[in-house]
Amino acid sequence: MDMPNVTSVINRSTTSKPMDILARLLVAITILFWIANPGFGQTAKEKTGSIEQRFISSARQLTFEGKRAGEGYFGTDGSLLVFQSERRAENPFFQIYLLDMDSGDTEPISPGHGKTTCAWVHPDNNLILYASTQDDPEARNKQKAELEFRESGKTKRYSWDYDETYELYAYDRAKKTYNRLTNAKGYDAEGSYSPDGKLIAFASNRNGYGNDLTEKQKKMMKIDPSFMMDI
Repeated sequence: MDMPNVTSVINRSTTSKPMDILARLLVAITILFWIANPGFGQTAKEKTGSIEQRFISSARQLTFEGKRAGEGYFGTDGSLLVFQSERRAENPFFQIYLLDMDSGDTEPISPGHGKTTCAWVHPDNNLILYASTQDDPEARNKQKAELEFRESGKTKRYSWDYDETYELYAYDRAKKTYNRLTNAKGYDAEGSYSPDGKLIAFASNRNGYGNDLTEKQKKMMKIDPSFMMDI
């Protein structure tokens, strides 16, 4: 639809009746306001969507279950997508799932207890690498405590949980078995396979739990556990 000429609206108003003049002026002011504020009246979601559409087209939602899902990564051939999601009533923390892009089937990877994050698909599409606290003796108690906190209605500032019991695991889809790959106090996570599947790069702050830390390093570790993060 063509935009009306604001100047002509105002000019025509000079030869009209007083009420007609006021009405035309209000129309002109309204038009100028909408030109200056094109996003006025839109919801935050609509505004965000319009920005995203400049860079992303043909977007398709892949997950629908649970409270939230994210940090998804495609396997080498694009047929699998591994991601983390909160969707278990008894566990408020992320668990790892695998989505078959052809069939749409979702396969649970992690055992269901503890915290998990940062998964990766091996080039053979059989092994799934991820980080977890599933062997933490306090895993289920931490789940219970988190559920009770959420039910209390209290809130806290968001910060990533660098739980010192995080370890790397490889899940064998064919055998349905777990292989623990790391065993060190500290946050071992954010791993990925090399293109040939022979190497794993991962992040760890294990050096922050040694006995040779300076007082400054100890203080920084308490404030921010990521301070001692290495690759």
